[in-house]
Amino acid sequence: MPDGTNLSEFAAWCQKHVTGDEKGDAQIFLDRLFQAFGHAGLKEAGATLEFRVTKAAEAGSGIAFADFVWKPAVLVERKKRGENLQKLYRQAFDYWTRLVPNRPRCVVLCNFGGRVAHACGLAARGMPDGGVRAYRCGPGPIRGGTGVPQ
Repeated sequence: MPDGTNLSEFAAWCQKHVTGDEKGDAQIFLDRLFQAFGHAGLKEAGATLEFRVTKAAEAGSGIAFADFVWKPAVLVERKKRGENLQKLYRQAFDYWTRLVPNRPRCVVLCNFGGRVAHACGLAARGMPDGGVRAYRCGPGPIRGGTGVPQ
């Protein structure tokens, strides 16, 4: 478990460096987060960026890329600041159903505007809303609730 100093340093780093650009910020953000939690980095912890997921035939076959997978713990999908997370539910659920064996127990959806949603435990029994916790993160306390964040 991290100490408060590591997390405070991570938060300060985010305030200074994270602009909200999905392509430019997502991977370094996740690596720094892993460091704040005491890992040398996400690769050293066994996680994979841009994890290749085989699409279902009805989705046109081919390969899709999940932003971040750390089996069997978590699948993370991130979008740019302000992006509506509702759009991510179907994409994340499709990835989650294809991530076998060792399917992640949790799915986290996030945009850089401070909105986070997560589903845990059989990825919340099939997601699009069942058991999803949504949060608005920003200055002040984190507030939680259920449902789909905008």
